[in-house]
Amino acid sequence: MQYGPGVSAFAVYMTQYQLLPYQRTAGVLNELAGLGISPGTLQRAVRVAATCLEAPVNAIRRALITAPVVHADEAGRRVNGNLYWLHVLSTDRLTAYFPHPKRGAEALDAFGLLAPFAGVLVHDHGSACQRYSCWHAFCNAHHLRELTAIAERSPSQPWATDMIALLC
Repeated sequence: MQYGPGVSAFAVYMTQYQLLPYQRTAGVLNELAGLGISPGTLQRAVRVAATCLEAPVNAIRRALITAPVVHADEAGRRVNGNLYWLHVLSTDRLTAYFPHPKRGAEALDAFGLLAPFAGVLVHDHGSACQRYSCWHAFCNAHHLRELTAIAERSPSQPWATDMIALLC
């Protein structure tokens, strides 16, 4: 059986944006629309959608490499019960995501966007980012987090609160 673009779009939306497992998405389609769709068919819809997105994703990656200023960060996420790192490179209008089981230099090299980047890289002061031969700026959100921790742990250190006020 073949399904139209509406069913495929719904499947991609439910599995990739709402993060429902394929089996549950198949169950939703069965209950709401009476469609006996298999999880494998849903996986194929996601693969087709990913193929359609290759050109825009590559255009975003190229634009980030040539941007004057980008921000790099990462956050831990569970993928099938394992810790992965979701690496992000962004401007105010563009974002590229890259999941990887590691956090440091190996992951950033595999991401492939920082080696050719020549603008200003705003990051958390991590050594993995500092290896790249671009300009570096350190993220004030990270500075504020560290200063807040100092101010909370050591109230006798008023300089941390003063620095928070200055940065804000």
